[in-house]
Amino acid sequence: MGFVNRRWVGNHCSMKQDEYAKMASRTVKVFMIEKKEAVDNIDEICSVPGVDMIQFGPNDFALSSGFNMAENMDVVREAERKVFEAAWKHGVQPRCEMNGAADAQYYLDLGIRHFNMGMELRILSNFWKEQGGQLNDLIRKTGLK
Repeated sequence: MGFVNRRWVGNHCSMKQDEYAKMASRTVKVFMIEKKEAVDNIDEICSVPGVDMIQFGPNDFALSSGFNMAENMDVVREAERKVFEAAWKHGVQPRCEMNGAADAQYYLDLGIRHFNMGMELRILSNFWKEQGGQLNDLIRKTGLK
């Protein structure tokens, strides 16, 4: 994790470099495991000192694996469990990616205790579909088309 503007040269910050290094060392370091290659090398990734948490990215994993996630959920879930198990083995906390609270029980049953819920584009898209649909229904009821 670099310093302001990712370089020390030319920066005039009020914090001394060693103070910043100390602060940065206390930062939680979370890494996205999105590519097939990352899943294939998850033990090596989780064994790097300083990795605090990992999060599996199911959509990007499927894309980098060359298949549609919706048609291969069993493969995605298997890879996700592999990532979680490697994390626990190396003392790294796994975090899941889910769409909403309804998905939580599956992860709680696996032993997951850290959650990333929703993605801003999906949240907005769902809101617009729901609210836009309600508005369209209301407009149709008034006789407008």
